[in-house]
Amino acid sequence: MVDKKRLLLYLATGFMCFFADRITKWLILKFATALPILVFPGFKVILVFNKGVCFGFLNSFAGEWATIFIFVLLFFVILFAYFMFLKHARGYSVLGEILILSGAISNLTDRFLYGHVIDFLDFYYKGWHWPAFNLADSFIVIGLALLAWRVWNVEFKLNGI
Repeated sequence: MVDKKRLLLYLATGFMCFFADRITKWLILKFATALPILVFPGFKVILVFNKGVCFGFLNSFAGEWATIFIFVLLFFVILFAYFMFLKHARGYSVLGEILILSGAISNLTDRFLYGHVIDFLDFYYKGWHWPAFNLADSFIVIGLALLAWRVWNVEFKLNGI
């Protein structure tokens, strides 16, 4: 198992990410009447209720079965990240798993509280528009990238490639 100092650092990081996402979403809801806000050309702060998953994926997939599917999907993402954390907590950095867990749990909290996820970061360039997202989505994507990078490096090192 991981030593207590590292475990506390991982837990503190996870809680900070979780609460950063919760606070930003609370602020967006509190000041929703002032939205959208143009931060700079190509970036606005808006309010979007996303019934799908990360970056609006499956947003048009509606109904009771869609909700159940998304809850099950998020449950497995959380379970996967948790077991990867347990498996690698001693020998490798598990920042990726911590970011995935904090982001997924925060978005799951939105689903329980509101029935959808609150997205507010809106990036665009001319006719190209990225789907709105939130900090939790960013944490999940960065966490997956870190996890993939670690698995890629460890596998190739272990296999001598």
